Amino acid sequence: MPWQSVGQHTFLPTDRDVQVGSFDLAPGQDTVWVRIKQINQPAEWPWSYGILSWRSSSGLELGSTKAYSTQLGEVFRLGVGLPPSDRTGSIWFEPRGFNLGWLKAGFPWELSFEAQAGSGEVNFNPYWGRVNSTLSPATAGDNLFISGDVKVGGTIAAPNINLDASGAATFSGTVQTGNQLLLPAITGTSQEAFSVSRGSGATLDHTAVRINYLYTSSTSPFAITLQNTGAGTSSTMYEINENGDHLIGGPLPASPNISLNANGSATFKGRVDIDNNAAAYGLTVANNGGSNVTVYAQNKSGGGYVWQGHNGSNPTSQITTSGTLQLVNTTIGPISSERRLKENIVPVDSAAAWETIKSVPFYAYNFIGSDASEVIYGPMADEVPDEMRIATDRSDDVGVIHTYDNGMLQARLYTALQAALTRIEALEAEITALNATSHNQ
Repeated sequence: MPWQSVGQHTFLPTDRDVQVGSFDLAPGQDTVWVRIKQINQPAEWPWSYGILSWRSSSGLELGSTKAYSTQLGEVFRLGVGLPPSDRTGSIWFEPRGFNLGWLKAGFPWELSFEAQAGSGEVNFNPYWGRVNSTLSPATAGDNLFISGDVKVGGTIAAPNINLDASGAATFSGTVQTGNQLLLPAITGTSQEAFSVSRGSGATLDHTAVRINYLYTSSTSPFAITLQNTGAGTSSTMYEINENGDHLIGGPLPASPNISLNANGSATFKGRVDIDNNAAAYGLTVANNGGSNVTVYAQNKSGGGYVWQGHNGSNPTSQITTSGTLQLVNTTIGPISSERRLKENIVPVDSAAAWETIKSVPFYAYNFIGSDASEVIYGPMADEVPDEMRIATDRSDDVGVIHTYDNGMLQARLYTALQAALTRIEALEAEITALNATSHNQ
């Protein structure tokens, strides 16, 4: 970095604290180097000095130093290892001690000031390294060359940072990087490329691995990507995107085989096997969405089954894509039916039941667009009594699509059959009585 002229000043007996000139720091800079040259001939007194500082609105944030002068020029460093809170400031010089008396005696002191700023970190340039006890130039491009282990902080036995000469490293604190963290390829049979262990004193709220991901560009929307770069090809096996979705397998990110989404949903392109040996339920589905569908099954091939249950390898229940329920045991019963568990118990209206069964016709039919062999039996929702008709959540260009309450229909069928049996028995009794009368005459 080139030197920047800050100013030139001739110090007189009246000068106490002089602002030489403005000098600002850039972000990340924490050190100012000032080169001072004496322009006039040096006085007979050789110990002329002053207090050099860089000041901002927050004070002397880079400290101060005693500065002497020479016609050859000398560089002085201002810095304490911390960047200033205010980077706008000026170079100041305060004549001190014996030279102030010399000035009063009529010998002015003319100085020029140049400055440059940067980071106070140690730079090894030219490049040197230590091999055993010999100091020698290292390979060009190496900032620091050390043949052995490097231990930082802590104790020799337990350093906070240990950079092992074999290429391994251990850190007892946080490791931060402003760029990529690249790990070497592992060639062994039982080694990990990356390993993190929670200490023995860790509690449940301690985090072993934390990734802070700031998503700022649509060109790189993935927080974590796992790739297979073997055999001369590169394929992505796993990704976590900016939303927290986990994408696994398949052409990523366009068409993953498995997508575990941050909103709680998931999609699988293959079969999902649940092999449950412990819990009471192999699969539990809870719906907190009101009238939303809890389980939605779709066979996109247009045939076969949307559900099939097995006992071992034998199918015991299945639902076809046309809606037919097929069971090994066709008995369908309620889970509990004891009177003591029920309330609001009233008989089914016998007259309404008789009228419904007598007047509502049953048909054989199939739905429009379905195979004609898929015959279904039942009434038309348009023709059942109003109290039996149920509006669905579907509609077409005509209006809301309705179905009927099959439970009510079955109850009226049972009640009507009971009424019919009662009437039949009564008629049989009348016929028996008439026959008996006619025989006695």
